[in-house]
Amino acid sequence: EAFALGVHEKASGLDINSLYPFIMKEMAFPDLTTETKIEKPKMDDIRNMIGFAEAKVRVPNLDFGFLPVRYRKHLIFPTKENLRMKSWWTISELEEAERMGYTIESVENAITFKIGKNIFSKYIEDLYSERLKSDAQTQLVIKMIMNSLFGKFGQKNEKREIKFIYREDISEYEDWEIEGALSDKYCISRVEKGEGRYFVNPVIPALITATAREYLWEHMKAIEPDDLIYTDTDSSILKHLEKYDNVFEVGNMMGQWRVVFLESTVDVKGEKKYSVDNMVKVSGLSKRFATIEAFKKGIVQNQRMITLKMSARGLGEAGQMMNLTQNLDTGCKRTYRELGN
Repeated sequence: EAFALGVHEKASGLDINSLYPFIMKEMAFPDLTTETKIEKPKMDDIRNMIGFAEAKVRVPNLDFGFLPVRYRKHLIFPTKENLRMKSWWTISELEEAERMGYTIESVENAITFKIGKNIFSKYIEDLYSERLKSDAQTQLVIKMIMNSLFGKFGQKNEKREIKFIYREDISEYEDWEIEGALSDKYCISRVEKGEGRYFVNPVIPALITATAREYLWEHMKAIEPDDLIYTDTDSSILKHLEKYDNVFEVGNMMGQWRVVFLESTVDVKGEKKYSVDNMVKVSGLSKRFATIEAFKKGIVQNQRMITLKMSARGLGEAGQMMNLTQNLDTGCKRTYRELGN
């Protein structure tokens, strides 16, 4: 979330070492064989349990939102006072929300579990220990294995089909995406999603991501609102870092913080759109186009391949590359504070 747009001098950035693996190793893990569904429980009936609850809540006056909701395919954290929201959250999130001043008006449903064995702990410990003593390439591989593991438990079964066809036959493949072009042919593909595999259970990734948000939040709430500039998953950018020595435990172990940059010039234009000195960070933008000169102007050029749907709208020939102009000076999640009831 971008809390303060514009240019900030003497800003510092930190991120959490291996946040998701750390949560996987440390969190209380549910015994998935003990799932219990409860209709219309009172909050006191489910307090201190592991699980999820569908609740109606009212937002207090906040500088930083805590409970997330989905809005236009984005996860947002509303801060508008007295805004009413209804969604599923973890029971732990609702307990923290109560402490912050959220009003839980009702709990519609709950799904709870008994505490079980942590299936990730030993696995993560061994991998992280190996990572610390490995070369750079091996470290990257281990990092990818650790970070991608829990998501597999929420992944649906996908069947990807790939074909090479002659360009003149492209109109016969409206539901396919063009992956590339080679001489007189296109490489096209389509993905069919099926049911999850036998080991899939979305409870696992949902609890891990929610617990990771809470871990970041524990540090965010200790920062004065005027000092916090930006946060994103496992990182924070703030001013006056020296004031928060007792907040951020810096080190190279999982769950500790790493200082990425100190007293730098940061220009924030929105969510996942910022620069640090001469380095540009824009989600989805190739490094070839991410120049500091273009970023300062707020408008950068990008390229993408024209799909069949884009071609049907008259945007060019399918399979060809088109230039795109991306305006960086547009919005951030902060605008959602004006959401109505």
